[in-house]
Amino acid sequence: MKKLHALILTTVALLAAPVASFAQTGHWTSVGSAGVTIDEAALRTYAVDGGDLSFAAGKTGTINARYNVVNTANVNLEMPVWNTLEIGYTDLSLAGSVRAFLWKVDPCTGNRVLLCSVTSDDNGPACKTCQFPNNSFDFLTNLYFVGVVMTRTDEAANPILHTLRIF
Repeated sequence: MKKLHALILTTVALLAAPVASFAQTGHWTSVGSAGVTIDEAALRTYAVDGGDLSFAAGKTGTINARYNVVNTANVNLEMPVWNTLEIGYTDLSLAGSVRAFLWKVDPCTGNRVLLCSVTSDDNGPACKTCQFPNNSFDFLTNLYFVGVVMTRTDEAANPILHTLRIF
């Protein structure tokens, strides 16, 4: 009985090891509608539907949104090895676009440094990425956010932000 118990504990430990190692290199993710802060000027312009951020019916203009980036890699690992920002979007028209910007912020001065930016193509539902250096994140000394700018000049265009990921 003691051998069976030891065997079960060993098996559980071996199965848990890959899960623990994945958590140390985790990704930051958000759906378009979650955790977003919308600029006051767009409060009557935007809409959310499920996980998506889009334009309200009949509205055109610009939506400025921000997403706070937190360290999901590991509480003891303050420098995740992320190097890619990805947007998942729908953009079918020249009359609309989805752009995302990854910013590093000095916590004392508020000064920002752009790490990378990505703009949708007019190719339907897709994902698009930009890359930045592996050593860009240091949560001990800086803060980070993703800024999103969505534009629509024609009501027929329907740009949608589905997802954001940093990995």
